Amino acid sequence: PRRAHVLVCIDANFQQKRRKSKYPDPPLVFNGSRFVDPQDVDAMEEEVEAKRDRPARTRKRDTTTTQLSDEILDECHESFTAAQEKVTKASKNYYADTGLMALLCRHDRVLFLVNMTTPGE
Repeated sequence: PRRAHVLVCIDANFQQKRRKSKYPDPPLVFNGSRFVDPQDVDAMEEEVEAKRDRPARTRKRDTTTTQLSDEILDECHESFTAAQEKVTKASKNYYADTGLMALLCRHDRVLFLVNMTTPGE
């Protein structure tokens, strides 16, 4: 059987924003930071987008072990704004950062933080 090597959770906050200005903040160099470097974020985004462009594998979902129906899961997905990538959470015209996403361990300790710079997920 497959076992998890690490248990984590991801959460995003679209209320945490930083206004754009004509005078950008100077880069702060702090080696102990939990924030992921923006260049690393860009590289990860390119990798994810490349995988999204591939045709999806059609896998039949095992409904014998699923406790919730597809209708309930779809309704849940539609009720959460964060899950809807096409819904704009903040305008890029006014904000340099449109949200904050955190990766936490099972003890609620911050592993990594990422400033979100695009309106979608």
